[in-house]
Amino acid sequence: MTSEEEATFVDDLFDRAGKVPEQQERHHATLVLNTLRLGTPLETVLDMLPGVTASDLAAAYTWLEDCVQQAQDAWHNLLEIAEDSPTSEAALKELEAGVRHVRPILPAASTMIIGRKTFVAAGENKTTVVADAVISVEEEMTSLYKSADEIETLISMHGNHDEDQNTLSLGIALYHPYQPCVWRSEVFLPRRVGEVVPAVADRMLSASRH
Repeated sequence: MTSEEEATFVDDLFDRAGKVPEQQERHHATLVLNTLRLGTPLETVLDMLPGVTASDLAAAYTWLEDCVQQAQDAWHNLLEIAEDSPTSEAALKELEAGVRHVRPILPAASTMIIGRKTFVAAGENKTTVVADAVISVEEEMTSLYKSADEIETLISMHGNHDEDQNTLSLGIALYHPYQPCVWRSEVFLPRRVGEVVPAVADRMLSASRH
């Protein structure tokens, strides 16, 4: 689903759910993600799975949304330190602590950022090098967000019909389980639940349980 479609789906979901239970089940979270990825109407999901309620799905969506927000907050806290042009050893420790918080969601990018301190040329400041790596990842992330938004706009223009080959190609550019795509990029941090891919969901939900 596009961000607009997801917003409509969520409004309908919480209207039907009433009071959202505190208990959150992993299989309900998986169902929510599959529903958003496939663009399945809520009515269809509830009809096909009579044992699942709107309240179950609303609880799972809330769990996923909280995880996404926590990941975004952790990244922006790290970016704030990096953009402050740090040079001290204390700032390096802050950067390293910040990277540990985002590692469950961005493992490859985190490894690259911390790895930069191992390859510091003569005359370079180790803290500055790590901070620059964070900013570099942010620039890549911003570029991916722009691409995702442009693709979503094109999908909306095509009407998001399953039989439309152009729409299918655009959808694959956003997400494909085995091919390079925007949402599966190693530096893509989900902004909403619908952008969470399976591998990220596994790490994100596991981290939230600890």
